[in-house]
Amino acid sequence: MDVTDIRTAFEYLDWAHERMMRPVNELSPEEFSRELGASHGSIQGTLVHMMSAEWIWLSRWHGISPPAMLDSQAFPTREALEERWIRIRIELSRFLGQVRDDDLSRPLNYRNTKGEELSLPLICSLEHVVSHNTYHRGQITTLLRQLGKEPVSTDLFLFYLEDESRLERFHPKWQLSGNAPDDEDVEED
Repeated sequence: MDVTDIRTAFEYLDWAHERMMRPVNELSPEEFSRELGASHGSIQGTLVHMMSAEWIWLSRWHGISPPAMLDSQAFPTREALEERWIRIRIELSRFLGQVRDDDLSRPLNYRNTKGEELSLPLICSLEHVVSHNTYHRGQITTLLRQLGKEPVSTDLFLFYLEDESRLERFHPKWQLSGNAPDDEDVEED
């Protein structure tokens, strides 16, 4: 995995977030904050947790180890949540633009919210953020269904099929027809 793969994964993260938020934006304030028995209570609580994870890892990547996640009560509305999330995503994009392939294997030393000193390669934390939000988008899907709403698919294959340029990175002659390039188009080693 290289920095292009990581940037593509975060492009997917943004794409999936935008799609996930479509039905969320149609919720009433009461539905948005209704306690549904999920890990983080409500759709609002789950979304704040997702945003908070992006924020805390971004902070760690900048050498800061916050002692706690963001307070869910500080973001009672979709508008407050999205306003903060947009700022986090802008800074995240800035950070990703500075990451180089050699940086991916460097150690990230940080303190978790329990105060424990930990270290892992930068790439592992980057992959974790994408995976973490994918997991919680699945929870949002379930919570939307509990509210009688129709979630929107955020499957990775849709991300690739929606934009041919995303597939061309794998092979310049890839066709959206669903067919791989002809064998004659693939160079042999």
